[in-house]
Amino acid sequence: MKVPFHGVQVCGNVLFATSAGNIHSFHLGDGSHSSCWKYPLEPKDQKARLVIDVSETSTPAPEQQQQQQQQQQQQQEGEGEEQPPSKRVKLDASEAVAGNEAAVTAPASQETSKKGGNKNKKHENRPASSWSSSWAQPSDRPMVIIMAATTDGSHLVAVSSDKSVWVFAHNGQGELLQLSRRRMPKRPCSIVLTPDNKDILVADKFGDVYSVPLLASSEPQQQQQPAAAAHPPPPTTRTPFVPQANELTVHTKRNRKALLDQLTTRSNPAAHRGGTPRRVDESFERHLLLGHVSLLTAITLGHEYPPSASTTTTTTTTTTTPNSQLPSPRRYIITADRDEHIRISRGTNDQAHVIESFCLGHGEFVNRLCVPTTSSSLLSSSSSSSLSTAASQLLISGGGDNELFVWRWKQGELVSRADLLGLVQQVVPGATKLAVTGLWSWEGGDDGTVAEGETRIVAICERVPAIFIYSLNLTTGHLATSTTTTISLPGNPLDVGIVDSTKLVVPLDPTSFNKHSAAATAATTPTTPTTSPEKFVFKVEREAGGGAYEATDALLQPIACSDTDTDTDMLGADISSEELQGLLYTTETLRKLDFGDAERDGAGA
Repeated sequence: MKVPFHGVQVCGNVLFATSAGNIHSFHLGDGSHSSCWKYPLEPKDQKARLVIDVSETSTPAPEQQQQQQQQQQQQQEGEGEEQPPSKRVKLDASEAVAGNEAAVTAPASQETSKKGGNKNKKHENRPASSWSSSWAQPSDRPMVIIMAATTDGSHLVAVSSDKSVWVFAHNGQGELLQLSRRRMPKRPCSIVLTPDNKDILVADKFGDVYSVPLLASSEPQQQQQPAAAAHPPPPTTRTPFVPQANELTVHTKRNRKALLDQLTTRSNPAAHRGGTPRRVDESFERHLLLGHVSLLTAITLGHEYPPSASTTTTTTTTTTTPNSQLPSPRRYIITADRDEHIRISRGTNDQAHVIESFCLGHGEFVNRLCVPTTSSSLLSSSSSSSLSTAASQLLISGGGDNELFVWRWKQGELVSRADLLGLVQQVVPGATKLAVTGLWSWEGGDDGTVAEGETRIVAICERVPAIFIYSLNLTTGHLATSTTTTISLPGNPLDVGIVDSTKLVVPLDPTSFNKHSAAATAATTPTTPTTSPEKFVFKVEREAGGGAYEATDALLQPIACSDTDTDTDMLGADISSEELQGLLYTTETLRKLDFGDAERDGAGA
């Protein structure tokens, strides 16, 4: 089967949808396909997997060979002890180890067992874990995992699974022009654009947050050179690193692998351990803002106006300043990690390391953050300034807990909680835990869909075929669980795109479709390899005046392949259901294993 659309981004009247490494654009008016950007596939490097032989018959580098000859002469002049035969080590764990690695003579093995005892037997007899083969090497299939657009829709930012941040220019009609590709040190897991659309804040899995300019400079990044001193110090020569060990003094597999890393790093300083080249682009500008000691999962921005800016109080009257006349707000960076932390940091580049507060209270990982926005219809009212200020002070968070949390993020104060597991159990009976994969603020319009002083919060969970819509009171900060709307879907939602105050766009996983549902019967069978992904992008629309929500698949037209593009070029190669599950559902893997029962049993014994 083909990889379905797993991410959407709305830019005006254009819908961008990602399928594996391709970005398709559709016109929301008639659902017609506009264009497709294809991930530029690079030819596979034949030397991607490095195999180094450190046995006596191997041929080292010239400088290493000279050093090894000197060490061999010194050892021959010494005691002359017989060394155990060397082994052939392969750095690729997916291939079987050569047979000569285990072919060791009996006397030598007995001598080794006397010296080392049974220390290595437990490693040799240890069975290979079932998950190591599937998670040791990442998938080679390119995937666009994140998309974000500027407020005016002129640029689209995408993140691919190879750590690259792509920036495209959008002409407003669905055509994309690639402007830059910047490879980050670690894989980004969340991005956010600054309100002025000048910078991209990139949070990676290593726990760091970088600031990258949206439009890359034409000049390469250069380090600032210090001013020349009157009497510069004499240049110092750096002594090259020389490993103290060699293949004749190292016997165990682990130590031999460490020696290989040292020799490889010496011959190629720009290489990682194991000989794989560094794929970090150092030529573009980026600034490290802050860092966590845990894996980052989400990032968003908050702002706060000065206390005396929005409201001026006198002895007789209280004057409210319009939003257009307010001074520049103070910016804050809000980050969440796997260790249940939500951190509030200052938003300027030179003070991002300063922590303002923490929002602590989650018992599981925090995966999604959302700062609510007010409705455009409320901005013209007399209370628009106070409602906008109240909304900007709230933060909704979700992850592996059974509830959604509402905070006043600047003070680190927990305002309220809203039950989510109970709603999930109505859709998936017997569910005991959940993983939030999406939170969005859905503004209301002038059609009465949302009451004044409220906004809607949209939530989806992993492997739950439904959308949950809460009503958030901007003044009190409470999520009304009594009026929560549950929209059942024929499949698991993978993302949500907000079109307007009455319409949502939701891509679904075709492998999760209920075959007995009317929507799945009308569509092509999901397991058919020729099934097009546009058939599983649904439209969720609400009737005017606060009517019921209805989900239909009549949104996008079929993708027509041109004469030069094949079906594989436009829709990607076929993929198995098992591989697709591993690509689409990764949130639950953030949950930490619970060893509480085992620890209690051990303490009781």
